[in-house]
Amino acid sequence: MRLTLLSVALAYAEIRSIDAACRQLSVQFPNDLFFPNSSNYTAEQTAYWSETTVLTPNCVFRPANAAAVSAGLKIVSKNNSPFAVRSGGHMPVPGAASTDDGVLFAMSAINTKKLVNNNVAQLGPGQSWLTVYSWLSQYDLAVAGGRYAPVGVGGYLLGGGISYFGSEVGWGANNLVNVEVVLADGRIVNANATSNPDLFWALKGGSNNFGIVTRFDIKTFSVPHVYGGNLAYDHTQVSELVDATASFVAPGGGSDDNNAAIVPVVAISPATGAISGSLTMCYRGSDPNPAALANFTKIQAQSSDAGLRTFSDFMTLSSSQGTRGLRWLFRNTGVKVIPGSISLINETFTDYTLSNIKNIESVKGATVMTSIQPITVNWLKAAKAAGGEPIGLDPANGAFIASLVICQWDDASDDDTMNAYATGVVDAIAAAAKKAGADYPFVYLNDAAKGQEVFKYYGGGTSLAKLKAIQRTYDPNGVFKRLEASGFKL
Repeated sequence: MRLTLLSVALAYAEIRSIDAACRQLSVQFPNDLFFPNSSNYTAEQTAYWSETTVLTPNCVFRPANAAAVSAGLKIVSKNNSPFAVRSGGHMPVPGAASTDDGVLFAMSAINTKKLVNNNVAQLGPGQSWLTVYSWLSQYDLAVAGGRYAPVGVGGYLLGGGISYFGSEVGWGANNLVNVEVVLADGRIVNANATSNPDLFWALKGGSNNFGIVTRFDIKTFSVPHVYGGNLAYDHTQVSELVDATASFVAPGGGSDDNNAAIVPVVAISPATGAISGSLTMCYRGSDPNPAALANFTKIQAQSSDAGLRTFSDFMTLSSSQGTRGLRWLFRNTGVKVIPGSISLINETFTDYTLSNIKNIESVKGATVMTSIQPITVNWLKAAKAAGGEPIGLDPANGAFIASLVICQWDDASDDDTMNAYATGVVDAIAAAAKKAGADYPFVYLNDAAKGQEVFKYYGGGTSLAKLKAIQRTYDPNGVFKRLEASGFKL
């Protein structure tokens, strides 16, 4: 009885703290605080890529600038109110950037775009990468940003960031030169190589555990044109796609060319068991027939829109990929690049899925996919040369694959079923890799599922203690640890 009464009392106290925070925000920011049943509330509450992440905050705060974020953070902290922060809302982890209890900071109005000295882009967290690429296209410039149009600037960079240019410039976060961040006590500070350098290091992959970022300053580079596009394959060509991918990642293969990047996918329809393949490929430069991609272009694809175009036009092609409004799930594991590792991933995915298809064949709208994301030795060398980051992977350990499983489906009633499937198939891939000597202990944060341990693998196990110490330095009262909704706490 005592525990029940205590639980009720604590729940009531939390409700009061949330209500107080919402009321005070409404008084100070009457035009930027929205309650349920208003059109602005609904627009922000539902502005997520995956339906799994659409929750119901008590109120939505849409700050206009860093000063407003500071004032808002002071209010929620003073009232001990839970809160969440959303940039682009692409991560499909429930509660990573949304909340059922508390205040949602919707960063959509902080959408700065400014080019400094023709080599640094200052970006607000409210931007999508397609918007950024379209803007930079007029200067023939690009940045190491997301590979899909709707991905937001903020979460991508705080999670490290896989781009089409990684073999040349490392993780997206390695290209940051400065970050403007609001700390738990409301201070607005800059973090860079000389000012708050420990915080700067932590933000490049440490997620939203240290403050609310209101501006990212990231290096640009010249990309007038790329050769690239999307290709589709039927079930008879999947083996050719897998073989071409294996050749690409092998020593001496296309991945040795820093200008080349690929995203191959094998998909299975649980309802029919039908298997298909697809490929997105990108080559920086004006070569209409790059040798690094020859093993792919020689396959007679069922359809292809590959060609020379601006990088912005290439990225526009991804606008149709990954339909908004469905339920999505990512889960990934690391697999070392050795002879046979690509076949191992594909065969394990296919065998596990077909062997367990009765568990998911009745799931409405379901498709399951596996995607190969090569992280090359040159990528890891570039990351290290750029000053490093918490991810801290050693190039001496060789190239690896961030082996990703993607699930989509329609109904919330099937969430547990699809989560169980994803857990099972990724565990099977990890087990097969370990048995083959291809184990690579790493989970990429931006493609991780709820409950996956991410930070324990950073720096070969050495980064987590440092990240926690930095968090204590900049947030001694544990505001972000206690009150912020997050997919991945330290």
